[in-house]
Amino acid sequence: MLLVILVGCSSPFEKTLKQVEKIDSQYGISLDDYGQGLSYFDTHARTVPLNAEEIDQVISKLEALKQEKDEDSLAYINFRINLLNAEKFYKRASRRPFAGIHDALRCSRQQDILISINDARKSINASTDAVESYMREEVKINLTESWVHGVLNDNGQIYQKINQKENTILNFCNSSQTE
Repeated sequence: MLLVILVGCSSPFEKTLKQVEKIDSQYGISLDDYGQGLSYFDTHARTVPLNAEEIDQVISKLEALKQEKDEDSLAYINFRINLLNAEKFYKRASRRPFAGIHDALRCSRQQDILISINDARKSINASTDAVESYMREEVKINLTESWVHGVLNDNGQIYQKINQKENTILNFCNSSQTE
């Protein structure tokens, strides 16, 4: 009888995982999406598409879960918040009208492009923070090596792209240019 009771009890961390899974299912979120890197969101839509404002709602729900949580649960929630922030900033950076990180460079849109570049950097930093917390074994879940490499490799490609774009703007655009 005692064994059945112990099996039926779940740890605080397992309860947190279930609470996060419930939020994930509401918004069609999967950890697997992030393992493809942030560029994945350029070509793949979720069953429930998320824009920046909706991502903020999910983050708020995760923040609310932090009340009276153990260290492992807090680390996992922060890991997930970092991934959501990475997605939010990436979507802002790549979808800014006529000034996204994938758009053609127009000197007339220099300030907006620089804002997109800054958002892309925030995205890279947030996803890197998430991966580093996992690598430091703060986050007690099992991710595959390919998941980790997918995130980091994509971050490297995004970083290279935004640095090239930023260098072009800073070296070739001046205030008198209109295109």
